[in-house]
Amino acid sequence: METSRYRDRLGTLKWVDPRIGTNGPDPSEYGGMVPSVALPFAGVRTVPMTRENLVSGCAYHDNDTHNIGFLASRQPAIWMGDYGFATVFAGHGVVKLAKHDRSLKFERSQEYVAPFKYAVKMGNSSSEEIFAELVGKSRAAMVQYTFSPAGNGSTSKGETVPDSPHKAVQSITDNNSSHWGPFIGVQASREQWRGGVRINVEKGEISGYNTERMDYRLGPHEASGFRGYFVYRIEHQRNAGEEWLTGFSSDGVGTAHTNATGIALHPGECARWNELGVYAFVRFPVDTTRVRVRFGLSLISEEQARYNLDVEIPNGTAMEEVVDELIDAWKSKTDRIRVEGGTEAQKRILYTGIFHASQYPAEHAEPIPHSDGGSHSNGNMSTLRYDKEDKHTYHYYSGYTDSVHKVKEGLQRYQSWSIWDIYRAQWNLLILFEPERVVDMVRSLLDIYDESGFLPMWSTLAETNIMISTHADSLIAEAAVKGVKGFNMDKAWQAVLKDGTIPPEREFELRYEDREEYTPLEVRAGLTFYNESGYVPLDGWSESTSRTLDYAYDDHAIAVLADMLGKESEAEFFHSRSKNYRHVFDHGQGLMAARLKNGTFLVQPLPDPRGRQEGFTEGNSFDYSFDVVQDVPGLAELVGGRDKLVALLDRHFGEGHNDQSNEPSHHIPYLYSLLGAASKTQRLVRDISHEGYSDQPDGYAGNEDCGQQSAWYIFSAMGLYPVNPVSGEYVVSSPFFERMDISIPARVEEGKQGRAAHLRIEAPGSDDKHVYVANLTVNGRSIEQPKLKWSDLLAGGTWKFGLAKTPQQWGNDPSPLHA
Repeated sequence: METSRYRDRLGTLKWVDPRIGTNGPDPSEYGGMVPSVALPFAGVRTVPMTRENLVSGCAYHDNDTHNIGFLASRQPAIWMGDYGFATVFAGHGVVKLAKHDRSLKFERSQEYVAPFKYAVKMGNSSSEEIFAELVGKSRAAMVQYTFSPAGNGSTSKGETVPDSPHKAVQSITDNNSSHWGPFIGVQASREQWRGGVRINVEKGEISGYNTERMDYRLGPHEASGFRGYFVYRIEHQRNAGEEWLTGFSSDGVGTAHTNATGIALHPGECARWNELGVYAFVRFPVDTTRVRVRFGLSLISEEQARYNLDVEIPNGTAMEEVVDELIDAWKSKTDRIRVEGGTEAQKRILYTGIFHASQYPAEHAEPIPHSDGGSHSNGNMSTLRYDKEDKHTYHYYSGYTDSVHKVKEGLQRYQSWSIWDIYRAQWNLLILFEPERVVDMVRSLLDIYDESGFLPMWSTLAETNIMISTHADSLIAEAAVKGVKGFNMDKAWQAVLKDGTIPPEREFELRYEDREEYTPLEVRAGLTFYNESGYVPLDGWSESTSRTLDYAYDDHAIAVLADMLGKESEAEFFHSRSKNYRHVFDHGQGLMAARLKNGTFLVQPLPDPRGRQEGFTEGNSFDYSFDVVQDVPGLAELVGGRDKLVALLDRHFGEGHNDQSNEPSHHIPYLYSLLGAASKTQRLVRDISHEGYSDQPDGYAGNEDCGQQSAWYIFSAMGLYPVNPVSGEYVVSSPFFERMDISIPARVEEGKQGRAAHLRIEAPGSDDKHVYVANLTVNGRSIEQPKLKWSDLLAGGTWKFGLAKTPQQWGNDPSPLHA
């Protein structure tokens, strides 16, 4: 369903395909992406639903052929839980509420998918075809339904429609069903969760809340007062082109709620409160041609949801107005990189990667007008009225404190922190391209520290304790190294120092298994033993070897920050402890291995080269034998020298251990360049880019993980990668395109706005054969070693790569590792 009207306006945006990453061979280990429509870094992303959103399950999958509604979602990644979401759906005639009943069939050829609009023609027969169009911003969205001039879909009173092979759901009909055409349904809450709805007949609104928070068992923050609020404002047309009508017929409304006996119907009733499985519906006359549904969401209050709607998609907003804004917003991201050469598939992967990497962390704070005199406390607030002249402050609901906070510094607060994934490259990309947002992101980390006592690990509404280590230390240190200003450096230091020195509560009572429920903040579980003995033992804590290696890296990040702040004794302590990786290397196996409290190492078979072993986080002894990005010379010395480490890398790749689907492998091909074998990096990176990525729906080898998979591709396409994020250095490989023009935004420097930069990367002849670097100049300066610096990026100018078909001497010089 091509929409030609947009083609001439899109520029680089035409290469973005949100279907990439929506399919794969495994139910959960695929890209885990959805074709959401929203602004960059939106707090709410609206998604066409083809299935229910669940932990380890997204609301859309490319294999599906039925639409069950449109979901306003806050779910940041496939493995994470949603919260504060809401669902709207539509149909003809008989009101059908349950997901199987209300589903409408569609074909891929009848679907239009873009970052700025989603549209689909759907229906189970020609008499009930519906054309639906979706747009969204950050806290509000719009769905517009156009209905075929169909029959009224009437049935006799009391007819049942099957919900599943095991039960039936009563359809909602009445003696005058021939007078009714389309209906709009809203699911406020699901069967296990309480929610509420109100139907305002005169204003044409359905409002309410749900209490569902899928990750509520994870971490210590109960957030008992949590509610996700929504306001749906609905208008309709009786004839195309006529004015939009507000309000509902009083006999065309009703509520329904699920309980232990099935769905109990309440036609004509306008409210249900604190019920399980709450739905609402409204019906329209049979000659209704279009229905427009605009909706706002809030984690603060219903009034705030209404205000968010008024701010972002106020009354009278046409769908194409929102489309125009979305096109401009996304073009401002994709136009930062312009390429020549390469294939169309590579362009689709690259620009879709920019789209994916510009979504998280997500905006979390909501606008409050200065003129409002009310205050927030656990969701209570005075009535808000939007005026275009209002200036806003921002407030946000914190699941850490179960209360509302005002943003004291900056413009925004951010949530959905997939830190174990993004510290590797996506954070680096944000610092490069989003300098104004990054400072507020760092402030957001420090707000979480204030509210919970520690920096986050994997934070959605609150801490989930998913993944391991305290990589927020790396985020803060890297921001400081790269000159990000405007956050409280003293507080940042205290926060990372606490991460590195204070163990969690009940440290010796819990193993802190992945997704272990109802635990205290995990932070560095096993820190006491690690501090005393130099490693985390498997018979004390889960994922122990990975913890040891990650703790050592984060110690290095803390030491880097201490060096910057002139804290000599602390820097010495953490630099020393960053060598603790040595304590989990088993010389007998020649690999990192799980170690017990008594000092012995486990020898574990690995029948699948990419299998997982005890003691490791989503990996095995091969992945993690190279997880020493802070000290590659020390790692080489540990395994027996440079040549031994190169041989171990050869074995890793030759035996098929490298796993681009998961983050621990992302830096590994770049290690060759640090060991005098740069040509191997150049060949491998190009090969991995084809094996792990495509422009098809199954185009990601593994979960996108909030932009990290895409960040790997974007940096690799530029011909470099931040192996050690806090070093301020990049390891050079080989560009994917013959030319890249990169616009680098200005950043604040010493209280003044700096200059934007333009970087041109030239690699004539670049293709799958010409991957080997023969020479490189940076602004006329000859580069002999495969390393560049952050300052080289910010300086802009021109980088010129000379490429060849065969391995070259450039970068293969076995110079001293410590140089």
